[in-house]
Amino acid sequence: FTRSASIIFTDVAIVYEENGFVKIAFRVCEVARKPLIEPMVRLYLIKHGRVAVDADMEGFLDVDTHQMALEEPDINIADGKLFLTLPTKVVHCLDETSPLSSGPVRNMQQFHDQIQAMDFFEVIVVLSGTCPITGNSLEARQSYTASDLRYNCTFAPCVSLHDDKHQ
Repeated sequence: FTRSASIIFTDVAIVYEENGFVKIAFRVCEVARKPLIEPMVRLYLIKHGRVAVDADMEGFLDVDTHQMALEEPDINIADGKLFLTLPTKVVHCLDETSPLSSGPVRNMQQFHDQIQAMDFFEVIVVLSGTCPITGNSLEARQSYTASDLRYNCTFAPCVSLHDDKHQ
C-alpha cells in the first residue's frame, strides 16, 4: 500500500454545459484517516500531432504540453488547496484561455467536433501534498483521454448522512 493509493479519482470525466460554457469535471477524494497537508491539483493537456518533415522523421510525434486553468477549486480561495475528506469536484472551463479549444466553446457538439479533429489528447491530473505522518511529499496521478469523457452526465451521489455524520 502506497500513500498515494489513498487518493481516489473518478474513472471518467464529465462534459457538461453551464452558464453558456462547456466544462470538464472529475471528482477526487482521499480515504486515509489522516488527510494530506495542503493538497493541490494541477491539470495538463497533452496533444499529439504528426511530424511530416521528411522520411527520416516518419512515425515521430510532435508532443505539446499545456497547463489548464481551473475554475474549481478557485485559486483565490485558500490558495486553491483542496478539502479531500469529502469528494471534491475539479472543473476546467473551455473558455478563450483553454488549450482544449481555439476559443470559447459554447455547445457540446462544437467541443465534440474539436476533440474528434485532434490526433490525440490526454488530460493529466497531478495531485500533490504532504503526508502528515512522515512529512514526505507525494503525488497521485490520473489521466483522461477522449474515451474517458461522458457527455451530458452528472456525478452520482456518494455521500449520505447517518446519525448526523457524513458517510
